[in-house]
Amino acid sequence: MRLFHKILRAGDSLRVSRFHTLRGEIIPLAEFIGLPFELFLRLIGIHRSGPWICKPAVRFLNGLLDTTPALRVLEIGGGRSSKYFSERAGSLLTVEEDSDWAEKIIKMVNKENDNFDIVVTGFEEWLGTRNSTNMDFDLILIDGSTDALRKKAIEILPKFNKGAIYILDNSDRLIFRKIDFCSPPKRIVHFSGLVRHPFQASETTFFWF
Repeated sequence: MRLFHKILRAGDSLRVSRFHTLRGEIIPLAEFIGLPFELFLRLIGIHRSGPWICKPAVRFLNGLLDTTPALRVLEIGGGRSSKYFSERAGSLLTVEEDSDWAEKIIKMVNKENDNFDIVVTGFEEWLGTRNSTNMDFDLILIDGSTDALRKKAIEILPKFNKGAIYILDNSDRLIFRKIDFCSPPKRIVHFSGLVRHPFQASETTFFWF
């Protein structure tokens, strides 16, 4: 019984269980099918090779990149997603605040890729330099820095580029319940599922403006 309770209980008190998002929504049934394998890989410390977002969101991303492989991608906060995008997208610009982590990202990405660039800078300062001439991207992943700055990014960046698809990870967090968009999104799609680290439900949301 104790083991079952430990498996069910999330790492924070705001969740119904580790299988519920912070909105209180349970993950899709298909996610439970792969639960034993995911738990095994979590216990032996194997990380996912792709972006650390829920698998339904990754599958949707795969479809976008397979359909339009020349997509110009901007990611705010790099990591395993940098390698993923550098191998699939037409071009990738990564904005990263941590210089040590940026060096690890550079080593992760295939050195032969000439479609990858990384900018190491404070995210708030970088946001202040954005305008309609330097936001020419097709896909924008907001997955780094503080939640407050990520919220600021999803609020102001569409003002400079309404044609891009915006992706906000951990979008079920309380701070993202009320977003003051510069213009209302035309379409919003939520994906939820298990992530391996920490082993609990997470939500990733796609926005079209």
